[in-house]
Amino acid sequence: MKIFNFLSLTTILVSLLFLTSCKDDSLELKPEVTSDWFYSVGQSFEYSSATNAYNLIEPSKGEGMTWDFYNAQGNPQDDLSIVSPTGLPGADFFPDANIAMKDDGSDQINYYKKDSDTLMQLGVYLNSTFHYKYSDPLILNISSFNFEESFDDTYTSTLYTNSSESSTSTIHVTTEYGGEGTVKTPYGTFNDCVMYEVVKTNSTGEITDREYNFYKGNFINRIASYTLKLNSNGVTYTSRFYWGEKK
Repeated sequence: MKIFNFLSLTTILVSLLFLTSCKDDSLELKPEVTSDWFYSVGQSFEYSSATNAYNLIEPSKGEGMTWDFYNAQGNPQDDLSIVSPTGLPGADFFPDANIAMKDDGSDQINYYKKDSDTLMQLGVYLNSTFHYKYSDPLILNISSFNFEESFDDTYTSTLYTNSSESSTSTIHVTTEYGGEGTVKTPYGTFNDCVMYEVVKTNSTGEITDREYNFYKGNFINRIASYTLKLNSNGVTYTSRFYWGEKK
């Protein structure tokens, strides 16, 4: 009887060890995007633009991925700073904005509104002559967003020239949390990154942009961005690639 009990206990322990070693990797938690990822005043970021984007491979979606952009070539371009919109050029065009992104290398300022659940872009101030205003804010990110989830948004972008309406376009956007894994760039190797696939279509349903954005820990820390943008011929696409690092 004692021998039987000993063997039974041994069998149970061996079985538990076997089950542990054979655990399903798909059950491992992926980074969850929360409102803590949204932009905050005081953050800054340096980014570079690739001169050889055409040599880089379009990323694939999936879990446990390695996206290798180490061979990207280019020079550091600009710093981006997250600031309060108060007193900034063009702030009067976006009275609901409570946060802004300033490009230290140009006049461009992006205006945003964030709350506990959503980060929205209200428009873009280009310079004293031109600005874009989004009549329905463009939803950039939502809280409690998880791997393989997606959301859709439609907004109208109006270009103003000297404060007069110049042109209008309606854009549909589908954003998917499509991947997680490791990103390699000339700045180094970054683990536990998330990948967003952002697909933009025009009013005729034609895809105008397909973006793959890679983040680590928050949205200011955009490790890399690969974009395919429709050319004016309406047939071919041009690839663009940026990589960066939080300062």
